[in-house]
Amino acid sequence: MECKQRQSGSDLTTLEKIAGAPWSVGFFDTLRVIDATFQDLPRLGESGAIRNDIARLGQPASLTFEGRDIASLQMFGNSESAQGVAASDIDGSLSVPEVSNSGDDRIRDTLLVECMNMGCWGPNGILPLHMTENAYREHTFKTPNLEGFADIFHHRMLSLFYRVFADSQPTIALDRPDTSTFDEWIGALAGCADPEIDDQAQECDESASNLTEFRWAKLFHAGLLSRGIRSAEGLRQVLSSVLKLPVEVDDGKATWMTFEQNDRSFLGGGQVALGQTSYLGERILALNGNIRVCVGPVSENRLKRFLPGQEDNQTCHRWLRSYCGFSYRWTLVVVVESQPGDGATLGGDAALGWQSWLGHRYSRVIDIELPA
Repeated sequence: MECKQRQSGSDLTTLEKIAGAPWSVGFFDTLRVIDATFQDLPRLGESGAIRNDIARLGQPASLTFEGRDIASLQMFGNSESAQGVAASDIDGSLSVPEVSNSGDDRIRDTLLVECMNMGCWGPNGILPLHMTENAYREHTFKTPNLEGFADIFHHRMLSLFYRVFADSQPTIALDRPDTSTFDEWIGALAGCADPEIDDQAQECDESASNLTEFRWAKLFHAGLLSRGIRSAEGLRQVLSSVLKLPVEVDDGKATWMTFEQNDRSFLGGGQVALGQTSYLGERILALNGNIRVCVGPVSENRLKRFLPGQEDNQTCHRWLRSYCGFSYRWTLVVVVESQPGDGATLGGDAALGWQSWLGHRYSRVIDIELPA
């Protein structure tokens, strides 16, 4: 029966194949398919009540050494099509669980997954073998009271065991990207676990989906961003990967640093010592705290994207601030390939001072220093 929880035909076909041949699929693989098929329902091991679980997990009593993980995949519940009918008994077809229309979120029909690889029963179980014999005897006479009691603990134990396994696998987390926590764990190392408090992410143009791209890029470079020591090589790797251009970083660039008014010395004030903490003049040549980033060579068309306010220029500023913080000053230099062209003309798209030159260009490359 069609319902709002019904997924695509390919997903349901996978469940039907598992129901028809449960011995051919692993335990974790089966639970992953179930978890990914019903996106609107709580994930296994995360529901607040057992009535909200899409699947019940249990173990049938057996005295043999089983060579498979799954014993059966069945459907049971309150609907007429699911009154304890096994999927293998209906020609491999598997009905879709229905949801109650009574106003609550209780699931009328539930999948039943019986596993053989983990649990209390059997030669490999934790209970004495005579208890397995008693449970198996009850199962044979269609009165599985002891088996049903143990499944109460089996369901919770196996659900939590699977949830621990699934949360540690990034590929399984992508089955439900809206509720994935793996990227949040990685983002916590890179400083982008919560986009609402990520200052650099808030500067992105959300209308152009740059926010999502920037966050995924930070997750990709979480190994470099999580390091307490920031190096020039790490910055070069990040910018080169993001811009997809050759990048060189010089962290020993000497620049003139102008003193602020509050930092200047005057007679009768301040704790300064001649020759130690006092300087003559309004600025000083500093070698620390300055970075020179050289990008390129690039074509003249690509140069337009590095002009102030353009996409690549904003990308460089965003990543430099994210990687270096506010403790460093940087200078962006773009190396432009000198190519023959028609030159700048009146009414053209060449920007004065950025994409136009006087005279002839004889050098192979031209360095353009852009403001930080």
